Amino acid sequence: MTGGYTRAADLARRARLYSADSISAVSFFTFGMLIGAYFLVLTPFPQIFSTYWPLLIAGLAAFTIASVIIINRFTPHGYGREDGGKWALSFSLPFLLYLIPCLFPRYSTLFTIMWYPSLGLSSLMIHLLIEREKIRRGIMRTRPFLLASLMIILTSPLVLCMSLYGQVDAALFATGLMLLIYYIAGAHSLYAALEESGN
Repeated sequence: MTGGYTRAADLARRARLYSADSISAVSFFTFGMLIGAYFLVLTPFPQIFSTYWPLLIAGLAAFTIASVIIINRFTPHGYGREDGGKWALSFSLPFLLYLIPCLFPRYSTLFTIMWYPSLGLSSLMIHLLIEREKIRRGIMRTRPFLLASLMIILTSPLVLCMSLYGQVDAALFATGLMLLIYYIAGAHSLYAALEESGN
């Protein structure tokens, strides 16, 4: 009887981890494709980043909300939805980096790529405020947001250097890196989910 309870508890634990890792994978694939498409569409119009940057942030917020709505369709009721305030804080506070080119016009070339390091800091905040707590509680095992944040932050100097030679080229480079990094983070979560399922 005890062995049956132990197996049932282990099965429930594996199912919970499988669900969390699968949701993480869907999150990165969905968010990466939507946000990547958003910036690819806007990149040929660099004046949008400098002159109309409030509209840029508003559009980014709309795409982020759309991503959350889509991801919630795959999220079991009650899973992580109490963290809405932490998600909102993580996806807003780091974008104050846009104040740098606003307040210092000599850094105006940063308008087209400042979203990239901002996204890295957002991912790091999500790890610190949400992901780490879920790991501590045994709800999830992997750290995709930490992985993504480190890769984005470490590659941000490359993007910043490229912005000195061409805003459009730097923005395209940043978008390509973001898509690659989000794929790696999503695949990492997906493989972890497959391990939990026994495949």
